[in-house]
Order: sequence, then C-alpha cells, then structure tokens
Amino acid sequence: MRPILLLVMLLSLPGALAYGIAPGSSEYVVAPGQRLDVRLKLLNPEGTAVAARFSAEGELAPSLLFNVSDAHLGEGERERWIQAGLELPEGLDPGPHVVLIVSRFLPSGSGTVAASLEVVHRMTVIVQYPYPYLRATLTPSAHFPGIRGELELLMENLGNATLPFDAHALIADLGDNRTESHRVSGDISALGSQSLRLPWAPSRQGDYLLSGRFSYLGRQLDLTEPVEAGSPQLNLSWVEYRRPSNGIVPLRLGVVSNWNVPLERVHASLTGDGIPGSLSADEDIHPGEVHPLLLYVETSGLALGEYPLSILLASERASASYDFSLTLDEDAVRLAPTGAAVHVRYRTLSSGLESALPLVIAGLCWASIFLVEWLKRRIP
Repeated sequence: MRPILLLVMLLSLPGALAYGIAPGSSEYVVAPGQRLDVRLKLLNPEGTAVAARFSAEGELAPSLLFNVSDAHLGEGERERWIQAGLELPEGLDPGPHVVLIVSRFLPSGSGTVAASLEVVHRMTVIVQYPYPYLRATLTPSAHFPGIRGELELLMENLGNATLPFDAHALIADLGDNRTESHRVSGDISALGSQSLRLPWAPSRQGDYLLSGRFSYLGRQLDLTEPVEAGSPQLNLSWVEYRRPSNGIVPLRLGVVSNWNVPLERVHASLTGDGIPGSLSADEDIHPGEVHPLLLYVETSGLALGEYPLSILLASERASASYDFSLTLDEDAVRLAPTGAAVHVRYRTLSSGLESALPLVIAGLCWASIFLVEWLKRRIP
C-alpha cells in the first residue's frame, strides 16, 4: 500500500536528502464538467540539485494533465510551483473521488532509478450534488479538565442551492449523564460552509460523548464523537499486610481511579527478585471508591534478608507500578515503599476482629467481676 499524505509530506532517510510536496489544497469541491486548476509546490529543504517527475494514479488519473512532466531544481532552489489541470468527465457521480499525485525525486549524481525517492499526495475531488447536500464534522479542542476549549461544528453545503439548517449539539458526561446543549440555525449558500465554535470545559477527567443532529429540508444527519478528557489513571492508596501464615504473607491493596466511569478488569500483579509472582482477580474500579484487591507473597523458600518487589496495577486503559522493600527477620516481616508515597499498615488480626477487640476485653472484665461476686455469695 502506498504511503498517503493529506496535507504535506516530507520524505527523508537517515543521512540522506529530504523532499516533499505541498498541495495548494487537499480537497476541491467542483460542479460537474468544470475544469479544475491544481497547484503543487515541490519542496527541497536542503537546496540540493534534484530532478522530479510527476504522474497520476487512481480513478481520475486520465483526466489530470500536468503542464510539465518533469522539473529540475538547481543547487540552492528550495521550492518550485507546478501546475496541473483536471478536466472532470461528464456523468461523474456526485460525491468524493480520489486521485493520487506521485512525485519521484532523483538526486543529481545518484545515476540510478533505484536511488529515487517517491512522495505521494492524495487529492480528493468532490463533485457537486445536484441538490442541497450537507456534510458536517464535530471537532473538540478541550481535552483537559478545567481548561476551557471549544467544540467546532463545521457544516458544508456540497449542493447547488442554498440550504437552511438547524443544528443541535450535545456534550454528555458518560459518568453521570449530565449534558450541555447548544442549538443554532441559519443558511449555507451553495458550495459554502459555516463554522460554529461553542465553548466547552470538561468538569472532570473521564469519557465524554459529543453528538450533533443536523436537520435540513426534511433530512437529518447524526454524528457522534467520543472524547477523553485527561487520561485514565490507577492509584494505590494503601497496602495492608499481615503476619505470614504457612509461609504466605497476605496483601490487601486499596486501589482508586481518577476516571468518571468504571475502569473494567483491573488486576494487580506482584514481581520481585527471587520472589514468586502472584496475580489478583480482575475487578471493576468504580469512580470515587477505594476498591480492595488481594495479593500474597510466598516467603517459605526465602532466606532472611531484604527483597525488592513491585506491584503493578493494570487494565486495558491504564497502568501504574509501585516499588517496595520486603524484609524478612526471624520473628517479623516488614513491608515499606521505596518509590511513590503509599500508606502501608501492618495488621496482626483481621480488621473486623481488631476493631471489636476492646469490646471483647471489656466484656470479659465485666464477666469476671460478676463471677467473683457470685462465688462470694455461694461459698460460705
């Protein structure tokens, strides 16, 4: 498949020359039977002597005629314009048609065709429709929370008569389905266009959906454009570990996400130098929650000492890595972060039992008091 460029293409090789072709336009809208004048600029940034030869490929290739078939750029000549004419054949269907303009550059002194470099420009010719025809695009420029941007609605009338329109744009936060709505109307002349810029500032990081409904002359055009504001992130809030049991140190991870919709199939994995790896189950991390993931460290085959280990959080959309140091003593195990700040806590009992322990002790104390008093009354 040929390399294809829509605007400007520069071709360069390491230690070699660079050449390019810059079109006057990459897209033309014309009426049936109309002659189209095409201007192309040859680019020779290094100003070396080079010969260029032109040809056309594609559906409209037989209709594209260059005013010269080749050109020679002398030493120091960094650019040159060339002209071509496109005579559209009768009966060409309305809509887009493609022609490829091929430029082959042969540096002076190379002497062989094998040394030539090829640049291809893709030119789209849109034949005017014999009736009003609307083409529209949605383009957002706001991609970060708190930074004001805009949503551009570009509408083009590719038909032969003025087109009245009504445009309705929606910006939806997919986390809570809150929407911003904009509505505009007006007229677009034949082969004319109208660009509307609507303000938009994402309120938080996450997935948004832009949608536009364009109504004209009883017809309707619907567009949707998904947008990410910011980038999905996974963060490790805390790690809880307990005393080894049968050579296994249980780890409980508190994982949070910055995203406005759930990050699906998030898992944690553990790797370390000389430490067997472990992998958690996949879980969905919802916005605003601290979700627990369970890992373990197998220490039964490890000698006493200090071991580096890493915990990786990963999903299809985000990943994060955290480094720790695991120290094994004769009567204790210690886990400490060595990179990003993560709260690490050691639990000798399960959190539920630990929180209930004061009540248990108090109950035992009261029970012992009642037992002593009862015995005093029973024993003479």
